[in-house]
Amino acid sequence: MADRELVDNLIDGVEEKVPYDLESEKALIALCLKNPNTRDDIMKGSLQADDFYDKRYRIIFEAIADLYLNSKTIDPYTVCDHLAKLGKLDKVGGYALIPSLVDTYAVSSNANEYAKIITEKSKLRFLTKTLEELSTQAKTGKGSVNDIVDIAIANKVVTEKTFAITNDPLFDDSLAFRSGEETSCHI
Repeated sequence: MADRELVDNLIDGVEEKVPYDLESEKALIALCLKNPNTRDDIMKGSLQADDFYDKRYRIIFEAIADLYLNSKTIDPYTVCDHLAKLGKLDKVGGYALIPSLVDTYAVSSNANEYAKIITEKSKLRFLTKTLEELSTQAKTGKGSVNDIVDIAIANKVVTEKTFAITNDPLFDDSLAFRSGEETSCHI
């Protein structure tokens, strides 16, 4: 069974698919396990364990990062040992999965691209979740317009430049789009 099918089987009750790329996640973990130079570059970058969609790879990446930060040796067996000590080895599929990841085809020179793909998909999942929450609040009338926009701004879904409080007495405490302002967001 392919990794994508395994993850799809692990997700209960999800009606819509969210953005992810298991092949990039698997390739990056494989490179971190077998290539110290690639691992150094990845650990010094902005990729976080929470960026991984697959819980197994998230847990494995956390273990690799923990070993890395503590200047410990990193290979499939030390990662398995570390996860066993944390009581997390069974959550990733036991001793079978991690050593098998080393056989994954992955190109070291593409490691930053894999990390970029993982990060991009993570941001898209965050954006989707945040927009769905804001949409639900707006549809159910929970919170004022200002409250919902404040949440959007706090989550960097929109910028303050996108919205302006109007002083029109007919639209007291309402928001209006500023014409000509930038409406794109950067997460």
